[in-house]
Amino acid sequence: MQTTSLNLPKGMSEVVVTNVANFLNENSIQVGAPAKVTIMSVQFTNAYIQEYDTAENTTLLKPVRDSIKLWKKNFNNL
Repeated sequence: MQTTSLNLPKGMSEVVVTNVANFLNENSIQVGAPAKVTIMSVQFTNAYIQEYDTAENTTLLKPVRDSIKLWKKNFNNL
Protein backbone atom coordinates (compact mmCIF):
# COMPACT_ATOMS: atom_id res chain seq x y z
CA MET A 1 0.00 0.00 0.00
CA GLN A 2 1.22 3.49 -0.84
CA THR A 3 0.20 6.52 1.17
CA THR A 4 0.94 10.22 1.06
CA SER A 5 -0.10 13.31 2.98
CA LEU A 6 0.09 17.02 2.30
CA ASN A 7 -0.89 20.45 3.57
CA LEU A 8 -3.17 22.50 1.34
CA PRO A 9 -3.82 26.23 1.39
CA LYS A 10 -7.34 27.52 1.98
CA GLY A 11 -9.49 27.52 -1.12
CA MET A 12 -9.69 25.14 -4.06
CA SER A 13 -6.71 22.88 -4.77
CA GLU A 14 -6.05 20.17 -7.30
CA VAL A 15 -3.84 17.31 -6.19
CA VAL A 16 -2.22 15.00 -8.73
CA VAL A 17 -0.46 11.87 -7.51
CA THR A 18 1.94 10.45 -10.09
CA ASN A 19 4.32 7.50 -10.35
CA VAL A 20 2.04 4.97 -8.73
CA ALA A 21 1.94 1.28 -9.62
CA ASN A 22 1.68 0.42 -13.31
CA PHE A 23 -1.13 -2.04 -12.68
CA LEU A 24 -3.33 -0.08 -10.31
CA ASN A 25 -6.85 -1.26 -9.60
CA GLU A 26 -8.66 2.05 -9.75
CA ASN A 27 -11.41 0.64 -7.50
CA SER A 28 -8.83 0.36 -4.72
CA ILE A 29 -8.07 4.10 -4.57
CA GLN A 30 -8.97 5.57 -1.20
CA VAL A 31 -8.88 9.27 -0.34
CA GLY A 32 -9.46 10.63 3.13
CA ALA A 33 -9.57 14.10 4.63
CA PRO A 34 -10.54 15.83 7.88
CA ALA A 35 -14.21 16.72 8.36
CA LYS A 36 -13.59 20.38 7.47
CA VAL A 37 -12.28 19.42 4.00
CA THR A 38 -14.58 18.57 1.11
CA ILE A 39 -13.25 16.24 -1.57
CA MET A 40 -15.00 17.24 -4.78
CA SER A 41 -13.90 14.29 -6.90
CA VAL A 42 -11.35 11.53 -7.38
CA GLN A 43 -10.26 10.58 -10.87
CA PHE A 44 -7.92 7.89 -12.13
CA THR A 45 -6.05 8.23 -15.42
CA ASN A 46 -3.06 6.54 -16.96
CA ALA A 47 -2.74 9.30 -19.55
CA TYR A 48 -1.98 12.29 -17.33
CA ILE A 49 0.41 13.96 -19.75
CA GLN A 50 -2.04 13.84 -22.64
CA GLU A 51 -4.98 15.02 -20.55
CA TYR A 52 -3.47 17.71 -18.38
CA ASP A 53 -0.02 18.77 -19.52
CA THR A 54 -0.50 20.11 -23.02
CA ALA A 55 2.39 22.58 -23.05
CA GLU A 56 4.67 21.71 -25.95
CA ASN A 57 7.85 22.47 -24.00
CA THR A 58 6.99 20.69 -20.76
CA THR A 59 9.86 19.00 -18.95
CA LEU A 60 7.72 15.88 -18.55
CA LEU A 61 7.56 15.40 -22.30
CA LYS A 62 11.18 16.25 -23.10
CA PRO A 63 12.57 12.73 -22.54
CA VAL A 64 9.75 11.26 -24.62
CA ARG A 65 10.27 13.76 -27.44
CA ASP A 66 14.03 13.17 -27.36
CA SER A 67 13.51 9.40 -27.59
CA ILE A 68 11.15 9.82 -30.54
CA LYS A 69 13.65 12.05 -32.35
CA LEU A 70 16.44 9.55 -31.79
CA TRP A 71 14.27 6.65 -32.93
CA LYS A 72 13.24 8.53 -36.10
CA LYS A 73 16.86 9.42 -36.85
CA ASN A 74 17.99 5.80 -36.43
CA PHE A 75 15.03 4.48 -38.41
CA ASN A 76 15.74 6.83 -41.30
CA ASN A 77 19.38 5.66 -41.38
CA LEU A 78 18.38 2.01 -41.99
